Amino acid sequence: MKDKRTYRSYTALVLRAISCLLVLFICTYSFAHSIELSKAKSEVKALVGSSTLSRVNSNLKKYICDFEKNRTTEDEFIKLIVFIKDFILADQPKYVDVLFAAGDRLQRADHFKEAYPFLYKIARLEESDSTTVKHICRFYEVMGHSYYFFGRLKKAEEMFEKGFRCPGLLSENRISMLNTMGLIYNKRFDTKAAESYFVRASNLAKKENNKAWYGVISGNLGLLYYVKKDVSKARKYLEIDYNLSVDHAQWKSALNALSLLAQVDLTTGKIKDATQKIQLLDSLMLEHSSEVSPIDYYRAKTDFFEYIGDFEQALGTYRLQKQVEDSMRRASDLTTIQNIEFQLEFERKQSEIKELHQKRKAATVLIVSLWSGLILLLIGAIIIIRQISKRRKKEQEIFELKSQRIRENMERVEEDLNTALQNLMEKNEIVFALNDEIQKWQDKVDDTQREELSEKINSHLLLTDEGWHKFRRLFDQRFEGFLAYFERTYPDLTNAEIRLIVLIKLNLGTTEMSKALGIGVDSVRKTNLRLRKKLGILDRNELKSLIDSV
Repeated sequence: MKDKRTYRSYTALVLRAISCLLVLFICTYSFAHSIELSKAKSEVKALVGSSTLSRVNSNLKKYICDFEKNRTTEDEFIKLIVFIKDFILADQPKYVDVLFAAGDRLQRADHFKEAYPFLYKIARLEESDSTTVKHICRFYEVMGHSYYFFGRLKKAEEMFEKGFRCPGLLSENRISMLNTMGLIYNKRFDTKAAESYFVRASNLAKKENNKAWYGVISGNLGLLYYVKKDVSKARKYLEIDYNLSVDHAQWKSALNALSLLAQVDLTTGKIKDATQKIQLLDSLMLEHSSEVSPIDYYRAKTDFFEYIGDFEQALGTYRLQKQVEDSMRRASDLTTIQNIEFQLEFERKQSEIKELHQKRKAATVLIVSLWSGLILLLIGAIIIIRQISKRRKKEQEIFELKSQRIRENMERVEEDLNTALQNLMEKNEIVFALNDEIQKWQDKVDDTQREELSEKINSHLLLTDEGWHKFRRLFDQRFEGFLAYFERTYPDLTNAEIRLIVLIKLNLGTTEMSKALGIGVDSVRKTNLRLRKKLGILDRNELKSLIDSV
């Protein structure tokens, strides 16, 4: 009895020692990793501090690659990438490269939430200029899978469509996108479109001898045909999926395919084959239960027991199936809600950050503009104050000089005008004398002499076209716009009437006008009368007032 108690005490002591050692090992292991991660963070800070701005992003990308090769655990590597995010410089070279390296690596490790901030920033850049993204084809695939994970099927489809049009798209990336497009349409219950994408992906995977993808897509096609009750095609693709999954030790996929194959056997009445598959499922579940979801396994066993009439066991496995389904549905709903909340919150924060940056930028621009404006205003005021007296003096001198020139020009024009008018009148007196001479000698001279007299008269005739134009130029300089007004307002006035208006403006009397125009006084009066009729004026004084007012 004593030996028995001693043995129990010894056993308890050994168990306590083992427990202590285990706890110590776990603590030491965790502490060691904590130290290693802290060391890595310090290295990142030192790396950024010692790098020029243009080399920061490039060095961070290289550090991520080097650390991944030498990391101890996946968890510490993920934490380091998230830590590096705050050191990436948006306005420096290799910005997109380091973002994509981090986002792609996180997403390949199924850390979609951690990857999304990196990929989101690239997506914003891609919207404005896709040439800024170096690995654009690969980015479309990665971003599309990110949107698919978060349930944003339309956005995922848009990304994949861009990827399909990308000239540098690799076959493996195309297979991946075609497969996910099939899943998208499957979720939309468009089995025809889903089948089309799955078949295209399957054919390409088979052509490229990509067995891993060929197995995955075969499983998706097998499930699709099983739902459509096309058991022949379902069996074909499920067997491919099962065999390739076993070859690559993909036990989750293998168990799902085997479960569906068992149900296909039951549907077609192959009870013996179904029994063998159920037994194989039992053995595989014992070995790999931690790696797979048992829902398809329980569904297959429920159908099997129901088929053979063992309703008690069928009920038991059905309950297990429902428990797993309910649990998975709750988890899926919760995950979906959390994913939606995560994206909404993230994008809300990004909008707030963008708005804050814009406000800061606007405030900075405003402050700089105000200071610049104030400085320029002060400089301008000083210059203006120093120059104002000189400018006024100069302006006064210029004004006086202009006034003097105007007066001189006016005096010169009036003098030229009077001279021209005087010459005109003198010439006309000569014309009158010649006319009298013609009257006296008209009957006494031959045609040659008469022609010579006419030429003399024409050479002295007042107001020929050339003489009138010269006289008018002088008149227009003295009375600018005067003649243009009458010609524009009264377009039916004759040249004789226009010339009469000019002489009235110069305050000439009737006799002086007759001399200037080279016509008689009666002709002047007749021209005056015609002019008044056209202007609608009865009195000479009223005509004079009108002309003087223009």
